[in-house]
Amino acid sequence: MQSYSYRIDRHPNRLGGGWRLQLLENGVEIDSRLFPAVVDDKKAAQHAYMEALNTAKRWLATRGGTNASSAEYPGLVDHPFR
Repeated sequence: MQSYSYRIDRHPNRLGGGWRLQLLENGVEIDSRLFPAVVDDKKAAQHAYMEALNTAKRWLATRGGTNASSAEYPGLVDHPFR
């Protein structure tokens, strides 16, 4: 059975900041995308994170009828808008 999930991690500020979305199939990355945000801009970070999350949810929806869920979010614990 195929298992689909995603992971959203903070993208390092020294590389532009924002978030990195990884799309996973059976725990293996099959695609990724960066969602940049202006460093030290809370609203931009929030917006970029929500775009990443919505993209992940749309991707999972295309995998309908499968075992689809979100992965752990190590970057969420200390993200800039909490």
